[in-house]
Amino acid sequence: MNDFENFIAEVKEKLKSEGKLPKLAKISINDTVYVVRGFNRKEWLEFANEAMNKGVQLESPEFEELTVSRMLVYPDNISFDSLEAGISTTLFDLIMQLSGFTGNSVSEPEFI
Repeated sequence: MNDFENFIAEVKEKLKSEGKLPKLAKISINDTVYVVRGFNRKEWLEFANEAMNKGVQLESPEFEELTVSRMLVYPDNISFDSLEAGISTTLFDLIMQLSGFTGNSVSEPEFI
């Protein structure tokens, strides 16, 4: 396994040990990779409601499993501490903040 795969395996084990959903996905914005963890149904409903209030129609069911309660940036900050010091926001808000709405490349989320 490479450094990224080792890092992800460590993160998943940490989440499992804390009784949290170890579902992770990565999304690339302008060639920077962000890793986000899964969340539960209640959080999804809150996220979907927030998105609708902002005029965003969620078309991909994959977004149901994504949030950014913890964000990891790879490879710039391949530190397990970044999981603990992560930001609390939604994937929608993260994309809006980092992509600046225009002129940036945003990938589809990919489960890892």
